[in-house]
Amino acid sequence: MVDGGWALLVRVGLADTSDPEDVDDAALSLRRVLAEIPGVAVREMHTGTGPVGSKGLGIELGALAVTVLGAPRGLRTAVDAVRVWAERDRHRKVVVRLGEDSVEIEGMSPELSRELAESFIRRRTTE
Repeated sequence: MVDGGWALLVRVGLADTSDPEDVDDAALSLRRVLAEIPGVAVREMHTGTGPVGSKGLGIELGALAVTVLGAPRGLRTAVDAVRVWAERDRHRKVVVRLGEDSVEIEGMSPELSRELAESFIRRRTTE
């Protein structure tokens, strides 16, 4: 938890490809969804260094830093948005990490992804 909210790491992948452009497009799509939620700030994760000879920071492909305010409702809203986004395409893979805890959603039924997400939220909000 950070200042009344949570700092999440969200990793986006695709089961049917590792093409960097496809992964980047998927991460951008999820980023747009999350950016529409009040109390949620989202940005690309930076690696700390760029490619040799470049200026500035490198970007970690498919990784989003998400800050969520409004505990615990804000956490539930953000995790549910990620879950629903992943359910729209069975090839989407998403891992939401909070500290040492995480939940992974990939190619499963909506019922199972809802159950996993709910368990993750309960673990994080009862500490």
